[in-house]
Amino acid sequence: MCAAAETPSSACVIDREFGPEISGQEPGSWFETIFDEPSGTSVLEICGDRWTGKSLLLSTLAASGARRGRVIASGCAVPRSRVGMPFGVFVDALDDVLVQYRTCHPWSEEQAQWLKAVFPALSGTAQLCVPTSPVGRYHLFSAVRALLEHLGSDGGLLITLDDLHCADEASMELVAHLVRHPPAGPVLMALAYRPRQLDHNLQDVLNQAVANGRAKRVVAAGISREAALALLPEDMSRVQCNLMLDESDRNPGLLKAYSALRSIPGEHAPIMPRLPLDVLTDTLRDFRALSDLAWQVARAAAVLGEPFIPANVGCVACVSGEELCSAIDELVREDLLRVDIVTRRLRFSNPLLRAAAYQTAGTGWLFGAHGRAAPILAQQGGDPLDLAGHLQYAAVTGDTDSSRILLEAAAETLWTDPGQAATWAATAMDMSRPGPGTGPETLLLGSALMLSGKLSQGMTVLDGLRGEDESHPIHLKATLWRAWALRNLGRPDGADQEIATALKLTGGQEREQHALLLGARLENALAANAPLPEIEEDALLDDAAGLSAVTRGWLYALLAMGATRSRATEHAVLHRAVACRLLDQAQDDEAVRYLDGLYWLAAAESALGRKESAARHYERGLLLAERGKQLSRVPQFALAVGEMDLADGDLAGSVRHAVVAAAAAAMTDSEYLRAVTEEAETALRAAGRSAGTAAPHMSRAAAPGPASAQPPAGPTHTAKTRLGRLSKRELEVAVQVSRGRTNQQIARALTVSHKTVETHLGRIFKKLDVSSRAELATLVGRSYVVPREMPGPGPEGECG
Repeated sequence: MCAAAETPSSACVIDREFGPEISGQEPGSWFETIFDEPSGTSVLEICGDRWTGKSLLLSTLAASGARRGRVIASGCAVPRSRVGMPFGVFVDALDDVLVQYRTCHPWSEEQAQWLKAVFPALSGTAQLCVPTSPVGRYHLFSAVRALLEHLGSDGGLLITLDDLHCADEASMELVAHLVRHPPAGPVLMALAYRPRQLDHNLQDVLNQAVANGRAKRVVAAGISREAALALLPEDMSRVQCNLMLDESDRNPGLLKAYSALRSIPGEHAPIMPRLPLDVLTDTLRDFRALSDLAWQVARAAAVLGEPFIPANVGCVACVSGEELCSAIDELVREDLLRVDIVTRRLRFSNPLLRAAAYQTAGTGWLFGAHGRAAPILAQQGGDPLDLAGHLQYAAVTGDTDSSRILLEAAAETLWTDPGQAATWAATAMDMSRPGPGTGPETLLLGSALMLSGKLSQGMTVLDGLRGEDESHPIHLKATLWRAWALRNLGRPDGADQEIATALKLTGGQEREQHALLLGARLENALAANAPLPEIEEDALLDDAAGLSAVTRGWLYALLAMGATRSRATEHAVLHRAVACRLLDQAQDDEAVRYLDGLYWLAAAESALGRKESAARHYERGLLLAERGKQLSRVPQFALAVGEMDLADGDLAGSVRHAVVAAAAAAMTDSEYLRAVTEEAETALRAAGRSAGTAAPHMSRAAAPGPASAQPPAGPTHTAKTRLGRLSKRELEVAVQVSRGRTNQQIARALTVSHKTVETHLGRIFKKLDVSSRAELATLVGRSYVVPREMPGPGPEGECG
């Protein structure tokens, strides 16, 4: 953006309120006032960083001028004009206007000869003779000034020159002359440019004009928050929207690109995201002026992480010495690269430029570039994260050192980009073959797949650890991951079986492992809305004393939620306070490892009536889940935030977050998550269409206030989800009840005894937390009518 030092005090800044001179007005309204000023402003400057909307402001100004009856002449400089046609931006602006004067003109013959040397429309020939001597330039500039005065003599003239920083040297000299010696009469020259790239001599002339009142300057900065939000899609959460607003500085071009990309490319990202075609083509406009040498260096720079050392770029690009310095000078001059004065390292001006340069490189060239980069960074002691992106393309089977580095990088990115972590872990395991992967490798790959939404695939990988020493800590972690995945696949019974088996193996001997398993069992019961297991809290907390603070925060949050379910309010308040302290003190890189702790803490706070604190923890969890690309965890937080919005009367916000949940669930392999989020989205959209009416009843778990012993409605608490806890026979009984059948009629229809039906009903009421046949019928009716032989849960007590 244009720095404050570059903006004279008399300039106005177009930002969220359109600056001090435009405050409360649309730009079009403010531009109208320029044409009304008695003194007649001769120059209007619109400056700002790339993609801040300078061209749009010029168009708005031109529309205002056209309504006032002014002659409009619009030109745009192109990068190649530096070595192309002299005065190119003026030719672009005025040539069409001058066609009518080819045979008859009102200015002197001497002036006509000078003008014919520049404007093809007047010369009628391609043989132009642009003067090169200072005297010749002076006469030519005077002729152009007289031309503009004539064009503005009948109603006024507005000449707009866009991308002036790209203009040729002759055009910049002419602009400087016209600023110092403005045409007489109602002639307004509007200039749009990037201050970082503008010729310093012309910038000095413009600064003096602003200081002397001959020019006005508008700095195009970030757009308003409302306008910025309108550029973002509806399936982007509030926390993600706020992050994009901050990272883009509300630059409309950057914001549109980030929105299309659905993420913000990190400067340290070893693998560049692929830009959508429209974003790529827009971004490549800034590369048009580059020489072939500068292009090669730009692509080499894109291969390296940021910031980078110039010498490394030279090695990757196979360029050195004066050629490398010349290419870097060119890239800095075009504001594609910027220099850190302290470290003397370089970086791209914004991440989209790096992504575009990387994406336009050929596949074969990229393989070679990564192969050259890897040994250079390794020799300089680069960390695994810097090296992994190169080794992914350059390493070969049997390269154990590269395999080790890839695994270290995968472990480092597990919680920030599990999809990338899975790719690196799988690549490392393939490189180390023949031979089976070790337990840690398998655990890393399985957990990364699960976090990135490939729950079933991760389960398959972790199943490879079965049959060995099940009491080993690696197998305990695998059990916890499998239980978590089964829960998100809609199979809480299977998750409980995993945990129960592991508890039998530990026998309570390994205290910390025992605490983790008990916590997982309690969490599973809370998520499934099932009866809570009997847990001795003091013993559990003693066993957990050696665990990390964030892990203990997770356990306290579970105990707080369990206490609210049991209506033990005092215990819930105490446990909530400890959980809040432990989790709030945790840094993001720690908290992201136990996001479920934030979820259950917020659920307990919601049940205790602490709505603001609950919303804060839900939103922090959603931010960390989205930023860490944990697709499997986004739905529960997004739905919870949507529930809070609905309770606050923010129907638009509730729908937005339901869509976020559904979009994340759609990218996982869990039909269960997709069904739950689709149902929630439908319900919340219905609430939005009937704004002002009572909010839809999504589940008993959503009941507000301390009296509720249930967590807020989330991925496990809608009608279909609750019915998914039933066995096949129990589901058949529930459907028969919804049809108004008596126990005897159900017994005859299912060929079972009357006593068996009563037993099933007792279990159904307990699992679904309902107290009457009417309530059960309502629950079934909100979901669907199940055919007699529908596929569903497996045999009694098992999950299919």
